[in-house]
Amino acid sequence: MSELSHVDREGRARMVDVSAKADTTRIAVAAGELQTTAEVVALVRAEGMPKADVLSTARLAGIAGAKRTSELIPLCHQLALSSVKVEFGFTETTITVEATAKTTGPTGVEMEALTAVAVAGLTLHDMVKAVDPAAVMNGVRLVTKEGGKHGHWVRPESRGADGAERLSRPAQADAEPAASTPSPAAGTPSPAAGAPSAAADAPSAAADAPSAAADAPSAAADAPSAAADAPSAADRTTAPEHGHRSMATRGHESMTTGGREAGVRGCETGGHQHGRAAAQHGGDDSRTAVVLVASTGAAAGTRTDTTGPVLTEWLTAQGFSVRGPLVYADAEIAAGLADALSAAPALVVTTGGTGASPTDATPEATHAVLDRELPGVAEAIRQRGTAKFPLAALSRGVAGLAGSSVVVNLPGSPGGVKDGIAVLEPLLDHLLAQVAGGGNHE
Repeated sequence: MSELSHVDREGRARMVDVSAKADTTRIAVAAGELQTTAEVVALVRAEGMPKADVLSTARLAGIAGAKRTSELIPLCHQLALSSVKVEFGFTETTITVEATAKTTGPTGVEMEALTAVAVAGLTLHDMVKAVDPAAVMNGVRLVTKEGGKHGHWVRPESRGADGAERLSRPAQADAEPAASTPSPAAGTPSPAAGAPSAAADAPSAAADAPSAAADAPSAAADAPSAAADAPSAADRTTAPEHGHRSMATRGHESMTTGGREAGVRGCETGGHQHGRAAAQHGGDDSRTAVVLVASTGAAAGTRTDTTGPVLTEWLTAQGFSVRGPLVYADAEIAAGLADALSAAPALVVTTGGTGASPTDATPEATHAVLDRELPGVAEAIRQRGTAKFPLAALSRGVAGLAGSSVVVNLPGSPGGVKDGIAVLEPLLDHLLAQVAGGGNHE
């Protein structure tokens, strides 16, 4: 066909009259893929994301989108759909989407299949953006269709050199997580073949994705949810055994003036050791701070942490000499706290590992080094989060004193960190003055 069917002789858009066409069985298959991180893929497969069952929600959204195609695409006909099927598969860093739509009628069902893929993909993005706001929906395309006068059609790249059809359907996403990784949906172009990679097309979360609390009304990105803090099984297996801190972390080692071994012993035996270390440093520690990030993915290099730099920038603006962000895997967070407290800073702010996941251990590690708790601080941070998103109540973060060091746990989401900053900023100076023996008690 060399002419556009939806344009009349005067060049105006029109709805095609299909009344003269015969009713035939029409089937269309469309595909696409969400480019994300290995951590997100593992979380989705393990049903560990903050917004409950990701795939079931996306599947229902895709089916609903197909049924409303004529409302979304203005010149599409209303069709009586016989069935819509949405299936998901996985590669290491993508979630593939394939939709099959079927009807009996005078016009094709391609747009319904494409709409199902697009809406399911957008729903996937909404469900994972709290963990990966840089996820990209790629390659929404028609793979095959049949019915009508043109009969059977297959996308060219879905055929092999011998002309045989190469339509590989994605493995059911409900399979056991330990199963082998299925191939992408049919017709999935490789990056070299034209599917844009996330690195090429997706702005980084730190550069272009504003925090949800600042620009997006979506509560998910603001939620200090357990899943945003929770590492995946894949992360745990890929985390390095040695050197859990990032290069940036090691770059800050020069700021440590000694006492690391004493600090480690202090974390092992209780916070009193840190009080003695602080006394040795005198008043030099009155405006020193350490930022500690608990993230297995960030420690392994499979995820970019955006919360630590935000805290570092904020504390620097408050006049603190800041060490960090120190990045440790969740399983190593106790060692991370020992590292952070080794020079007895005035303040340690942690982010991540405060949720209900089995690997979230920041509150337990923090309790182990505290001499006194500050429950009002932790509760104020929780309440500020729950005012916008009820699941913020799942954060188990604590606050308290390890010797003369104030330790505060924040959730691992950008919104949770923003809530923490809002709570801490007006009380921080007075709190540190009280800990140092001053402050106005009237």
